[in-house]
Amino acid sequence: MTDADTHALTLGCARDFRLAREAEANTAFARIVDALLEPSRASLLPRLAPFLTDMDAAQRRGDTLRVADVLEHVVAPLLLRPGT
Repeated sequence: MTDADTHALTLGCARDFRLAREAEANTAFARIVDALLEPSRASLLPRLAPFLTDMDAAQRRGDTLRVADVLEHVVAPLLLRPGT
């Protein structure tokens, strides 16, 4: 999946979490995590690791708005500027 595809999926997933479309959001979230763990994105992992942990904890406590915030404000921008 390209960075642009993952970026679009990330924003859509954040929207779905905010609209309480949990089935769609969780399916997209799993695809996003898989995409972020691709070897071609290894350089992003050090910057994303704390946020992946944060999103996992937020999901476990049912805080889907926190997951949406991290996806939209942290993950999506990194996909547009992977080298920064």
